[in-house]
Amino acid sequence: MNESSELCSLQFITTHTLFNGFQDVEKVTMPGKKNVFRLYANDGHAIIDLMMLPDEKPPEENKRVLCRHPFQESKRAWVIPSKVESMYTCWWENGQVREETPTLSEVTF
Repeated sequence: MNESSELCSLQFITTHTLFNGFQDVEKVTMPGKKNVFRLYANDGHAIIDLMMLPDEKPPEENKRVLCRHPFQESKRAWVIPSKVESMYTCWWENGQVREETPTLSEVTF
C-alpha cells in the first residue's frame, strides 16, 4: 500500500459525541465524494471515523492505517482496528430499493 492510500482524515469519537478535532466549533466544507468508515478497538468501542476518497483502498481489520487530521498535517495517528464498519448504506439505486428498510422500532434508541 502506498503512502497516499494510507492517509485519511482523522476524527475523534468521545462518549456519545463526535469531536472533529477543531478548537473552534464551526462548519467546514470538504467538497467531493468520500467514503466513511468507523474503526473499532479490541474492546468494541469506536475509536475513529475515517474519511477517504472513493478510489482509495478501504481500511482492513487488524492492519495498521496512518490517519491524519484533514487540515492540520502534523496531527497523525496510527490505528490498528479490530473491526471496520462502512458508515454508508445505499438504500436506493436506479429507482429500486436495495436494502430492506428498518422499522421505526429498530431505529429508535
